Amino acid sequence: MSTLLFEPIKEKINPASEIPLCLWTFLSSENLLTPEILEKMVFINKTHQENAELNDGLNSLIDHVFLPDIATWLNQKHKTNHPFQFWAILLKPWIGFVVNASYYYFLLLEQYFKEYPEKVTVTLLELDSDWEFKDTDYFIRHGHLSTNFHQFLITEILRGSYSDKIKHEKVSPFSPPLVDVSNGFESIQDHRSRRCIKIPGMSTIAELLLSLLLTLKPAVDTPSHDPIFVSKDDQFSIPETLRSTITECLKRSIPLSFTRYYEDYQKRAEKINYKKGKLRVFGAVSSTFEQMKFYLANAKAQGEILITTQHGGNYGLHLSHWEPQLFEYRFHHFITWGWTSKPDQYANKIALPSPYMKQFKNRHKFKNNTVIFIGTDINPLLYGFIPSFFEGKKCLEYRDDKLKFLNQLSQERLKTVAYRAYPNSRNRFSDNEYIRSNCPDLTLLEGDWTTLHKALFNSKLCVMDHLGTSLLICLSANVPFICFWRESFCDLNDEGRALIETLKEDQLFFDDAKEAADFVNSLSNVESWWKSKQALRATLMNYYANNNDWFMPWLKKLLAI
Repeated sequence: MSTLLFEPIKEKINPASEIPLCLWTFLSSENLLTPEILEKMVFINKTHQENAELNDGLNSLIDHVFLPDIATWLNQKHKTNHPFQFWAILLKPWIGFVVNASYYYFLLLEQYFKEYPEKVTVTLLELDSDWEFKDTDYFIRHGHLSTNFHQFLITEILRGSYSDKIKHEKVSPFSPPLVDVSNGFESIQDHRSRRCIKIPGMSTIAELLLSLLLTLKPAVDTPSHDPIFVSKDDQFSIPETLRSTITECLKRSIPLSFTRYYEDYQKRAEKINYKKGKLRVFGAVSSTFEQMKFYLANAKAQGEILITTQHGGNYGLHLSHWEPQLFEYRFHHFITWGWTSKPDQYANKIALPSPYMKQFKNRHKFKNNTVIFIGTDINPLLYGFIPSFFEGKKCLEYRDDKLKFLNQLSQERLKTVAYRAYPNSRNRFSDNEYIRSNCPDLTLLEGDWTTLHKALFNSKLCVMDHLGTSLLICLSANVPFICFWRESFCDLNDEGRALIETLKEDQLFFDDAKEAADFVNSLSNVESWWKSKQALRATLMNYYANNNDWFMPWLKKLLAI
């Protein structure tokens, strides 16, 4: 009889009889993860198209099953009659995380028992109380990114859907940490007079000016297109036992801002003078800024027109990008940094210059010979979501490709490289330590994002092993760059594939780490080489990282709505 492990592993295990379910069990003990263990582990191997269809199905479940269930429960609890659209703005980020992770673990366990049909011994997490997450942000940091919470989800799915597969169970008691919310509202800023708030790269003065002009703008008819619930309600189904399990997990993990402290948030939101047909424009506050979400939910209920904005890379390029597709694209309009493609049925897009990209415009100067090598997040808790860029052991293969690149560089070139890892935390594999242990003489570029940007603007070349915001910053700042990663890792749509093909034709993208290193070794005159890429850069920048003067285009477009 084998033992199925889904708790943090702290000592050596026997892969013949002990099989970890997830890579995150080794977060604090990566030295214990051996090739023999990896060989025994089970991973979900779906095509990118299958993942995209699954993503659409889960969005449908959230829209038409889980959100109505929880919204009805909350209306009864608070003796309110808010429409589902109201609750969607408040609940969707949190519901999305729980439903995605739960269904992923359901599929992973299903795959596990196909490969290992015998009954197992498990250690189940036994809560002595429900979770107490102060708000959505607290849930993300202490639930979504906590191994204990993922243990809880797996425990409940095993009990609800696979209890017949458990031969013997042990119980690990766990007390969810109590949350002190005595000062939970003191730091909340009052934005009741602002119709433009938290736009990436936009100064407070500019936001205040746009807010004033939007206040003076006459009210208009609310668009008939309301993407808050656009997915079909008949395209996806799950077993009733799993639905019940996920609903119970949702009720046991719901942030206190929607239950115990709902009235505090709602009373603040009700003090605002909402006006039907008025515009409200906002940045990355619809996910985790709880009080702002209450403002937006009430504004929606009162007929205001809600417009959100892009705030990072990866938008518009992937077959599925579950977070924006679930809630960011579900407002009346979504302002992009230039792209207008239609990879989904949700976003009513408006392409405008980016205030965020404007601040980087042509900042690069050839001041030194440093090659900045930028990595991305290696977080196995994130890769439990559908779809993911590096699902399962792909995240380890992705990291190994860094070493292939570095080891292929000439000694002379390697001396000029400074590696920038994604910031470490308790829920990530340690990128810096891994790189340093294999390349002890490599320079590590640490510090905040400002430090990275300053180094980029003075560098000779930037190398990126992922598709993200750094690529757009390089385009805007005119930083010479190349990219490499395995094309099979990235779930690109037609626009994304066209971008990669364009970069590949101009030798700015490589599918192989060693080929990328060989190209870097061959670059004798980066400045001359980069000058030959300026026409391509201008084309890409206008579409993905438009850094032109932005104020008047924004004003004209918003006033025309």
